[in-house]
Amino acid sequence: MIAQEQAKYFHHHAVGTEHLLMALVMEQEGIAGKTLRQLGISEQDIHDEIERFTGYGTVDEGSQSKDAYLPYSPKGKEILSYAGDEAKRLGALKIGTEHILLGLLREDDILAARILQDLDLSLSKTRQLVLKKWGFPTRRRSIAALLVPSAVAGQPAKGPQRGWFGARLDPVGA
Repeated sequence: MIAQEQAKYFHHHAVGTEHLLMALVMEQEGIAGKTLRQLGISEQDIHDEIERFTGYGTVDEGSQSKDAYLPYSPKGKEILSYAGDEAKRLGALKIGTEHILLGLLREDDILAARILQDLDLSLSKTRQLVLKKWGFPTRRRSIAALLVPSAVAGQPAKGPQRGWFGARLDPVGA
């Protein structure tokens, strides 16, 4: 809803990745907005960058009802599809703001990514921070932390080692 409002505010014909990014920063409760604000990104920063890159469109407010639904741009649709992929990959039942942000951070050739990079954010480091905030391991943690419950707890292994799904991980007879 916020992305729709922002696209209309800028008189654009469709909701693009820049509007999705703006909506994430504006949304106060989501992981994505909190993460972006922690990284020093404000609504005004995104607003200024959208103005700089795209300016205002040609859609006349009077020609469009307030309740009119704007279509999503092809890249906007792709990012929402990526968000669904991220939610599924991370085992979430619903798509959250963090999944949309992760979707935006997948592509470096979209306007939202260019805006973030112009604001001196690394896409990969931001992705790692989102995953860390949400409690998922980043590349820096060992794969053993995903497989061996005792590795997560930091406890020494006792007896046969089994992964989360019960598969034996140590050599039989060890």
